[in-house]
Amino acid sequence: MKKLSTIIHLLIIATILTAIACTPRYTATNHTPIKRHQPFPPFTDTVYQVFIDGAFIESEVDKKAVPIGGENAYLRKTYGNVKYPAQARQNSIQGIVVIEVVVNEFGQMESASIKKDIGYGCGEESLRCIKLAGQGGYEPAIKDGKPVKVKLNMPMKFSLH
Repeated sequence: MKKLSTIIHLLIIATILTAIACTPRYTATNHTPIKRHQPFPPFTDTVYQVFIDGAFIESEVDKKAVPIGGENAYLRKTYGNVKYPAQARQNSIQGIVVIEVVVNEFGQMESASIKKDIGYGCGEESLRCIKLAGQGGYEPAIKDGKPVKVKLNMPMKFSLH
């Protein structure tokens, strides 16, 4: 009987947690739900530029740079920390920001910069989130059996719908 009671309590708790997780999130300033959109996977269809002889050259790699912990964890961390800029929300700004990231041969994010911006703070917010998510490091890209420094573009989508 005690086991059955414990199981019922656990099921109730699981149901409540599921309901909370599925509830739309609201901002503190206006009570418009923030849609958690499907992000663009930054590693799957990425064209890499490999650092060869002092310059970045577009090239195939044997193994792509992958965040430590995996792509899904990286995307959850990146998009889970996005705070839609208030100015962008007020002006109904939507679109794609592109962040250019350099990952060195040791798997560290060497630099990150805004390559394409939609304005109103979206570029800065994308840069903040990508830098935060990249703090865990990467498994470096491999070309011809050796780790290489690469440059890649990471898109971040901002959508109000």
